[in-house]
Amino acid sequence: MPEPQPTYILPQKKARLILPKIISFLFLGIIFYLGVLLNLSLLNITTSTEKTIKLISIILLSIIVIFGFIFNLVKSKQKYFFYQNRILFGKKQILLREITDIKNKQNFLDKIFKTHSLILNQKFKINHIPQQINLQNYLQKLITYSKNRSV
Repeated sequence: MPEPQPTYILPQKKARLILPKIISFLFLGIIFYLGVLLNLSLLNITTSTEKTIKLISIILLSIIVIFGFIFNLVKSKQKYFFYQNRILFGKKQILLREITDIKNKQNFLDKIFKTHSLILNQKFKINHIPQQINLQNYLQKLITYSKNRSV
């Protein structure tokens, strides 16, 4: 039997996911590199060894930042699929008839990027929803429809 078509597909706001992660990777990378420089200044090593260690640490940091960017780019392309009986995100899913609690959350970064999150039953989170999308009302209607249909 073929998979039914989703009734709604919600993409995440990519900038909200990617920019904070990249900034934190760069910030932590700078701190790591400064730590390497501090340790090198305290050790008695030759100039060529010092240059090699600096080069290796910059290459390692670059790989980590690039990997983090690619990982979060792939993650930001994931979408929430709303079906008549469930919500699916990657391998996670929640059945609509099981949803009893919906909480709207908005943190500091959400305010900057004009997004919010919905927490369903304190275990399934719909993140990076643009503020102009009123998902909570739509979700309430889907839940009501799903419960009426299963009775």
